[in-house]
Amino acid sequence: MRITWIAQGGFMFDEGPVRLVVDPYLSDACKSERLVPAPLSVEQLAPSAVFCTHDHTDHLDPIAVPRIAERYPQCRLMGPESVAGKMAELGISEARIESVEVGQRVEIEPLTLTAMPAHHTDPHAVGLLVRGAGRCVYVSGDTEYAETLAEDVASLAKVRLDAMLVCINGRLGNMNAEYAARVAAALRPRVAIPMHYGLFASNTADPQPFVDACAAAGIHATTLEVGRTMELAELLAPQ
Repeated sequence: MRITWIAQGGFMFDEGPVRLVVDPYLSDACKSERLVPAPLSVEQLAPSAVFCTHDHTDHLDPIAVPRIAERYPQCRLMGPESVAGKMAELGISEARIESVEVGQRVEIEPLTLTAMPAHHTDPHAVGLLVRGAGRCVYVSGDTEYAETLAEDVASLAKVRLDAMLVCINGRLGNMNAEYAARVAAALRPRVAIPMHYGLFASNTADPQPFVDACAAAGIHATTLEVGRTMELAELLAPQ
């Protein structure tokens, strides 16, 4: 499994010929100056499936997602109820949109996706569990801290997480580095990776406190570089 951070909460997961794209924000629809350019254009994306975790512009890009739908007619388009409604508003055929609820599994062979709980200003927001090639990766999406979050994630994952990709910006409905590290300490993934920072000057955070807090709890943590594709195996702590 290969992972590429495409900024903010966006990621690509490549497994064999399948490419899953999560929360692609590729435009300037938020009308906030980007600190980094989009690492890929719609024309370069070539997704097998797109999963948007909730209906906020930096996760469901109202410019890029319709263009993706038009350019890639075989691409599966997924997300919770709020995402399904927004995609339909954007002119995407409802027949193409798959609404996914917390706990529901979706097969994109060889990947299996499970919608995970999240606590955000969009009440339908979800996280995502991505399984493939014997690996298990949790993407938090946007979420506040909750005492039950780690327990709920663990109960759906049922195995130790290989990687946890977690928001740390601490504003606009997201937990900060301290709380993200608490969740990591409870879940004990083989690697914890901070995200949702570094795109907008008005909504960013320093990832180092998260990395340090994880290290203090005995959790291997590292950061990703926007646009750089990494083999998941390269990121994991030795067993």
